[in-house]
Amino acid sequence: MQRISLKKQMKEPIVLALGFFDCVHSGHKSIFDKTVELAKQNNCLAAVFTFDKILRQNLFSFEDRCKLYEDCGLQILIEDKFLNICDLSPLEFINILKKNFDISAIVCGKDYRFGKDAEGDAEFLKDHFKKVYILPLQYFEGEKISTTKIRKLVQAGDFERANKLLTTEYFRGGVVEYGRKEGRNLGARTANIAADPYLIEIGDGVYETKTIIEGVEYPSTTFVGASQTFGVFAKTIETHIKNFNRDVYGTKIEVVFCKKLRENNKFPSVDDLIAQIKRDLGRC
Repeated sequence: MQRISLKKQMKEPIVLALGFFDCVHSGHKSIFDKTVELAKQNNCLAAVFTFDKILRQNLFSFEDRCKLYEDCGLQILIEDKFLNICDLSPLEFINILKKNFDISAIVCGKDYRFGKDAEGDAEFLKDHFKKVYILPLQYFEGEKISTTKIRKLVQAGDFERANKLLTTEYFRGGVVEYGRKEGRNLGARTANIAADPYLIEIGDGVYETKTIIEGVEYPSTTFVGASQTFGVFAKTIETHIKNFNRDVYGTKIEVVFCKKLRENNKFPSVDDLIAQIKRDLGRC
């Protein structure tokens, strides 16, 4: 996927999807599908505009979001920092788009807002572009599908419901780093990735997961939280990969969250913890 700054000019014609797109839920997917469809029909490139980071914690890293967009068929990512444009009026933002890009059509959701104090909306776009496609909101079990809803589910550790709203199961990518090396002493080595401060916190607990290493998927269980049994208070993400003993320090992995198995408990002894880890691994 080609990435280009909002401030850079691009000559090739594009169909542009507008939104923040912190994840790809079914509502976002409908916008992307329409963008790709129109781009093919009009011999244009399919593009998306988004921020690299926003002030609140995000669901996915920027790199992982780029991968999700590309998987949806988008070819161009137009990016900027939120702080660079948050004070622009809706008209100022539109003028930047018109100046730097040859926009054949725009696609957005009915609830799209932009510009300072969210003064601009989808209808405002129709006054300034010839072709604006405003797609209806998507609902699940009578409730609007939204990033806000998915955030709350991830914070609660409810991945069974979150994954029904997303177009791909929720995952965290990261490079395996050295931990306290307690797992190998417990008979269950772990692959640890950092709890990214720019990403929303996952609810504490033990989860059934799938771990993807170099394109291969392995069953696993993942602990999120502080290791109370060992008196550790820093939050970690530690994954026990079933029947896997390779050294993967420094390797990029993806941990896919499926469902919560139990809460983060403090155990009376290390032996009790070992017994519980074995039960957890037996469930994956």
